[in-house]
Amino acid sequence: MWEAYRRVKARLSRRAAPRPAPRPVGVGVLLLLLLLHRYSWAELLRRVFAIDVLTCPSCGSRRRLIALITDPPVLRKILRHLGLPAEPPALAPPRSPPQMAFGY
Repeated sequence: MWEAYRRVKARLSRRAAPRPAPRPVGVGVLLLLLLLHRYSWAELLRRVFAIDVLTCPSCGSRRRLIALITDPPVLRKILRHLGLPAEPPALAPPRSPPQMAFGY
């Protein structure tokens, strides 16, 4: 397993020397490649909704993430100050399954 990880990491690394010919890879190596490639939240939003949240709408320059607030009481205080709902909406009750028409 670690040998496959080392080979994949070396192949993805910029400093790795090019290999003469690619060898067939197994399922384990393909799964490892999938695990190594992660998208940031901003890149996912750009890919799915075609919006770039890190581009300033007024000047077009690149924004930087400088802080991330994860403390729930602080988040509630900020949302209340902005006039936004601080609590999630209540869950709707589950609906019953659709009735099938019986033609007898």
